[in-house]
Amino acid sequence: VSSFNPLAIRSYRKFGPHATAAIYCRDTSVPFFLRHRECLIFSNADIKKPAREIALASAGFETGNKPVIIWTVNDRETVTRMLDAGVTSLITDRIQDFT
Repeated sequence: VSSFNPLAIRSYRKFGPHATAAIYCRDTSVPFFLRHRECLIFSNADIKKPAREIALASAGFETGNKPVIIWTVNDRETVTRMLDAGVTSLITDRIQDFT
């Protein structure tokens, strides 16, 4: 389960030890504390799920002690760079380009 809402992620944990992912992005439609890694603290999520722009601005593409799934990456060169750097997985709109 993944969500922008860290409280929803925390609440979901009461149903069992399912993996959870905290989504964060810089979009101004998202509350400030959900635009950065702070949402990981509030949610206690198992997986980091940053937007592509955040990952590209980070020296290590947000990799660290938690698995990382980056969204939305649609070009092969960026996919290759991110996977080579240790990103766990990617979300794309162009799946046909990666078959």
